[in-house]
Amino acid sequence: MQLDFSRMVMMGHSAGNHINVNYIKRKGCRNFVSQILLSPVDGTDPFGLIRDEMCIEDGVLLHYNMPTLTVKAGLDPIPGTIINPACAPANLSNERFYEAMPGNRWFMNATIYGHVDFFEQDFVDLVDVSYRLYI
Repeated sequence: MQLDFSRMVMMGHSAGNHINVNYIKRKGCRNFVSQILLSPVDGTDPFGLIRDEMCIEDGVLLHYNMPTLTVKAGLDPIPGTIINPACAPANLSNERFYEAMPGNRWFMNATIYGHVDFFEQDFVDLVDVSYRLYI
């Protein structure tokens, strides 16, 4: 096996996609040939109060063109509590990223998945327990 660093895929989860998209916006695609956005969330805080740190501007396509798969966990937008907000509020996530991508793009809804169901089961169980403490 030989690794080919000239053709890489950028992948992130949740607010990590905010970082990834900002990186590509500022540095260019470089060796990245596509990107996978798992439950992408824009902004710097889960409450959406700090609006000046967005990587996506509503109604404006990004200036880079890269094949993109956006995967929405079906349970992402379920409202949380005042202390524990929704993992991926509808106005800050999934469709926001999909609609900003020019060129080839795909959108998949993992209908019965929650925001952290992409993780290892032990971590999912830990999140489940912490969520129950807040509701």
